[in-house]
Amino acid sequence: MKNNYDFHALLDDVEFEALAIDIVRVRENLEPNVFRRYPKGRDGGIDGYRYSDNTIIQAKCYKNDFNILKGSLKKEVLKLRNLKPSRYILVTSVGLNKEQQRGIMDLFKGYIHSDEDIIGRIELNEYLADPKFSIIQLKYNNL
Repeated sequence: MKNNYDFHALLDDVEFEALAIDIVRVRENLEPNVFRRYPKGRDGGIDGYRYSDNTIIQAKCYKNDFNILKGSLKKEVLKLRNLKPSRYILVTSVGLNKEQQRGIMDLFKGYIHSDEDIIGRIELNEYLADPKFSIIQLKYNNL
């Protein structure tokens, strides 16, 4: 069965950040708690941080509107110049086409290494349909 969750409607910002970190962690076969999380509020462009390799996860939960996401990302890239992560992973509730993904990769050149480091609504739904990710789906009551 194929999922088609509207994450913006189902999860608040804090839950979406936790989901984003869980998806990346399971996808990359990492142990629980390898990404440091921060309390709600101004996060300086970091929703999840792994010290061992200076990786940042940023979660952006918006209605399915690329223009809003793009405006927010233009502000985020300025923060990254100070943080200088070795890798930046973006997880968003917005569905992205190939052109939009390329635009994000260009904006974050040097930080996002491949299109796999951009996880949009379609990819999130595909991950949650995969049995490997079933533990995550159980964790979030609204999914």
